[in-house]
Amino acid sequence: MAAKPEISDGKCAFFVKRKGRSCRMLATKGSIYCPEHLLNDKEQEGSVGKRITCPLDSSHTVYEKDINKHLKKCNASKREVPDCYVANINTGIPNYVPLKEETCNISDFSEGTMMELMGRIDKAIKKLEVPISEDIKTHKVLDDEISSDSNGLTALKHLLQQSSIIGHLDSLGLLSSDSLFIEFGAGRGKLSHWIQLASNNDELIDFLLIDRSNPKRKFDMYHRFDTQGPKFERLLIDIEHLYLGIDFIGVSLSEPT
Repeated sequence: MAAKPEISDGKCAFFVKRKGRSCRMLATKGSIYCPEHLLNDKEQEGSVGKRITCPLDSSHTVYEKDINKHLKKCNASKREVPDCYVANINTGIPNYVPLKEETCNISDFSEGTMMELMGRIDKAIKKLEVPISEDIKTHKVLDDEISSDSNGLTALKHLLQQSSIIGHLDSLGLLSSDSLFIEFGAGRGKLSHWIQLASNNDELIDFLLIDRSNPKRKFDMYHRFDTQGPKFERLLIDIEHLYLGIDFIGVSLSEPT
């Protein structure tokens, strides 16, 4: 019989394989798992009921006995289909639904398999005979953030990447008025946040952040008021369904929250 996971400081005992660490959410009362990982607590099923995945949004779970009540108030049921939605428009095969065995995560592959794949990609690039030069730039808007001692290696890597991107935009004269910045896979909107600050809060610059999910702790909070520059508009859509042949002015967008 497998050993029962241990609770650490009241934290969820679920091990997130993709991130190589345990879940950092607090465990729910009477369980060693947080609400989102209660699916793994077979002991609790008998006392409080079975936990199942929400049929409208697989990113969260709900008690099976409460499913009908949940479906009436689930945020996923309130989302309107935007005008730029065309099913599978960017998958190469319109209306194609991949089989279960055709979908996988990079984390499911061994290191050896990934190294082999990288080698094949490297060979393919060399055959193109396209010179790729390295030109890493920086921008002063991120200097203080980069120099902070609180940054871990991953955070620092992202900050350096963002600084270089903004440095390139600046050198090309693209941090100018009458511009629309569209950030794909925006997540919390950090890149748009720094671009906005680098453009001196220019009111004539617009930001459209595209992501399939609605993450917490978004940087939109820093751009809600008139004194904080232009607000961020968000579009909740998976890029595989995003039709770019549309005038984004007037497209129904989600309100930043």
